[in-house]
Amino acid sequence: MKGLRSPRRKDTKRTSVQAPSPPQNLEIPPSTSGNISAIWDEPAKFNGPRQTVIYKLVLAPADPTTVIDSSRFLRSVSVNVSGTSWNSSQSVQPFTDYTLSLTAVQTNDSSQGLTSDSVVKPVRVDDINLVKATFTYVQLTQRGLQWEVTMNWQRPPPFNGKIWPSNLLKYRLEVSIGSKEPFELTTHELSITLNETVKPLTVFSVKLRPILNGKDIYKHLEIVHTSKTGKIDTLSTPLPDTKQGEGSQDTNVNTIVIIVSASILACVLIFCFILMYLYRRKSRNTAQEAGRSA
Repeated sequence: MKGLRSPRRKDTKRTSVQAPSPPQNLEIPPSTSGNISAIWDEPAKFNGPRQTVIYKLVLAPADPTTVIDSSRFLRSVSVNVSGTSWNSSQSVQPFTDYTLSLTAVQTNDSSQGLTSDSVVKPVRVDDINLVKATFTYVQLTQRGLQWEVTMNWQRPPPFNGKIWPSNLLKYRLEVSIGSKEPFELTTHELSITLNETVKPLTVFSVKLRPILNGKDIYKHLEIVHTSKTGKIDTLSTPLPDTKQGEGSQDTNVNTIVIIVSASILACVLIFCFILMYLYRRKSRNTAQEAGRSA
């Protein structure tokens, strides 16, 4: 019977070992570079030798389906840390929701790696130097009785010292004019002229969003410009219009054709008049000679 009681005492002693309490006061200081740092305090209770406690830290997108440009930004990381602070070696993707999970792990033999409850903090880097592109100016040019709209904007500044690759960075514009259906335009350039003119006193709106490598992942960088076109003074001379220029060129060509045709016709009429004059003169001379012969 005594031999049977000994294992029970061992089991009771083993199950009495407890995991450490969670780390305390987890903080994530604001980032100006995109790299994440975290600091925390030790657990209130170690429930084992203090020097055998480590901290497991996991940083990952809050939504696992989030598209991350892994060639430029940190997607996820899982590390074990012996101290009470940590810094990421790579910047996280801006304007993307991450979560940071921190647990204390007791690694001594008797604890068998028991872990504390996790402390979870949201991570989102919005206050970095990656600001929204801004419209430098919106130009309205009179085209006949309507307005032509040209939009210009600035390129986003470097993020964490890295220049956005021009060959991968595009801009998507969603344009709404009055009550018409919105339409989209995409360009690599920093300006665009709408392919549709706008009537006077019409509200138009343009949403601009940068897209990187064909992935529309920077939704939070969207900017919107809304304006209303002014009146057009029909008494004033409109600015040059390419379409009007083409029409005026056609008019000039028609005018030249008419002038040339009229000149040719006049020459023909003069030639005919000369021929008639010569014919009548010859006939008169012939009649006179016939009279003399008689």
